[in-house]
Amino acid sequence: MSAYLFGNLLGRLVASYLIVWLAMFIAGKFDWRQALSRTHKWYGLLSIAVLFALGIAGAVRQGGLT
Repeated sequence: MSAYLFGNLLGRLVASYLIVWLAMFIAGKFDWRQALSRTHKWYGLLSIAVLFALGIAGAVRQGGLT
């Protein structure tokens, strides 16, 4: 696996995590501990996986992950 592809996948995963954490942070009335615990529950992990998959699907469709 090339470094470009690995970096792209890792970057998208981190970005997905941060987006979900930010949504949980805002929904949890700006409590970062609650947001952190919510992102590690099943619905947080599912949200991260779905967002990551949608990002990868969009990149593949546009030809950005070749």
